[in-house]
Amino acid sequence: MEAVLNGVRGVAGGKLFISIAAGVDLATLQRPLEGCNGVRWVRVMPNIACTMGESASSYTPDDKCTEADIEAANSILKACGKAFLLKDEYLLNAATGVAGSGIAYVFLFIEALADGGVRAGLPRPTALALAAQTVLGASKMVLQTPPPGSHPGVLKDAVCSPGGTTIEAVSTLERHGFRSAVIEAVTAASQKSIVLGEKAKAAQKAKL
Repeated sequence: MEAVLNGVRGVAGGKLFISIAAGVDLATLQRPLEGCNGVRWVRVMPNIACTMGESASSYTPDDKCTEADIEAANSILKACGKAFLLKDEYLLNAATGVAGSGIAYVFLFIEALADGGVRAGLPRPTALALAAQTVLGASKMVLQTPPPGSHPGVLKDAVCSPGGTTIEAVSTLERHGFRSAVIEAVTAASQKSIVLGEKAKAAQKAKL
């Protein structure tokens, strides 16, 4: 990245730069263009759903960004989905764990849900379509149901009838550590983002 930024030093003055490099903090991004007047940075963590206009993107501007810069970044990100301004840059590591990497956990869940359907006798195309639509419907209910009914726990409880199939399945997931596994996955991705940032800083310092 430093080589790329060094290559644009001659035209960087007055420009707003947007970075999607995982873990690389604003200070590390700013350093190669020090001395270039008017350079501003926005650090972004999108996810791959931007290709469908449904990204969950988080972003943090540096202290040189104007309100117009922040609005420009917000408009770009909203064109790809939803955008969330995080004033504390450190929280982008957590956003990486939840959304940047988190979409892969959802893909894994959809695949596992479909595999369960196949195991129970459904044709795979039908099982996959049912699984994907179920996740889509669940997401819309969380996002569109008026609070407090939009809380996932409340929605889950509404599906779990006494002694029924759903509570039996939920009990099985809890017994096998489903909730804990997801929490640990988010934590691991967040920590990895921090590690990547530290490596980028160390590499930069080694070149000084």
